[in-house]
Amino acid sequence: SLFSLVLLVLLPGCGSKGGEAPSAPVVSVGPTDATTVDDLSVSVLTESTDPDGDAVNYSYKWTVDGVLRDDLSESTVPAAETAKGETWAVLVTASDGEFDSTPGESSVTILNTPPTVSLVLENEAPLSTDDLVAVATVEDVDGDEGDLTWTWTVDGADTNEDDDTVPATSTAKGEEWEVSLVVSDGEAEVSPDSIEVVVQNSAPTVTAVSIEPTEAYETSVL
Repeated sequence: SLFSLVLLVLLPGCGSKGGEAPSAPVVSVGPTDATTVDDLSVSVLTESTDPDGDAVNYSYKWTVDGVLRDDLSESTVPAAETAKGETWAVLVTASDGEFDSTPGESSVTILNTPPTVSLVLENEAPLSTDDLVAVATVEDVDGDEGDLTWTWTVDGADTNEDDDTVPATSTAKGEEWEVSLVVSDGEAEVSPDSIEVVVQNSAPTVTAVSIEPTEAYETSVL
């Protein structure tokens, strides 16, 4: 009857469940200075609440440069999935099982990772007859090409040597040589510790030997 219909509408708790969706969660994706070696992770700053008091569950949608990654549906993204310069965004939706909230959204841009560099000398006790050879090992997870700048000094004074090798003809016994290196990937510069080495004494060499006189007799002094 009409009276029963009005009663159902007016009495709280009667009739079907209310049709209000949960509130939108406030989320953040981090770290904010993420590089290609960092996993991305979602933090819920303000939890979603449901008007009916129902428990809510979150679902995640990830995009990279605006393109949906439908293969990613968890709250984290492994570092192996990201690359420098990409912008990753996440949409977090709360659901009470019947209604979905407006998504909470956050994004982050993947920053450059500086290269890692190690520097050694091929010979730590070079003779004056040896070249000085520096060996650099450069790794860059972003795949950037490293630009190497070499600097050599001798006894504290600058030299014109600007390569990884100083020829033996440029060195002398007792000199103290120091090599420094700067590696740039175009965005960041890295300088490993410089290395010092003292040029050691080289033993003399015998290039020829002879006996005089060339025609000797029993009475000759050799």
